[in-house]
Amino acid sequence: MNTLLARLDAEDIRPDGASGEVAADVLSTPSLLPLLAEGMRHPDERIRARTSHAMERIACADPELVRPLTALFIELAGSDPAPVVRWRYAVILGAIPYAGADPEADVSVLLAMLHDRSVLVRRWAIVSLTEIAGRNPDRKEAIAAGIRPLADDPSAIIRVRASRSLAILD
Repeated sequence: MNTLLARLDAEDIRPDGASGEVAADVLSTPSLLPLLAEGMRHPDERIRARTSHAMERIACADPELVRPLTALFIELAGSDPAPVVRWRYAVILGAIPYAGADPEADVSVLLAMLHDRSVLVRRWAIVSLTEIAGRNPDRKEAIAAGIRPLADDPSAIIRVRASRSLAILD
């Protein structure tokens, strides 16, 4: 285990451990990003969760730094078994102005995340899709169409978030 992941693995009473400090280190020394990225596929859920939290902080501060990892974020957003990891990847995908080989991949995975069993994953997918639509007017209608059914979701949190997003998109 590399030194960054060892810091994330350390016993720490904070749920996110040293993820804030690790993110700050990567932001000040970008060459550390590959070491942090090793935690994205770690077998320990706690390390994956703390890695995703650090990645979220980095993406919100400097989205261009994590842009090369976009394909991996897309892959893991739809497949990681931990909801905390999936919702953080949803946030990250909303922060990155994506321009890769498949410009629809970010929207496709976020639209699929609207059906996740976790309310928090669905909530952050709505937020990120709304952010993407704000930057890409050509995607606005498809995104609104995906969010529209959630205005009748059983969860009040999702209904409110969907309604707020639709007010912005429509």
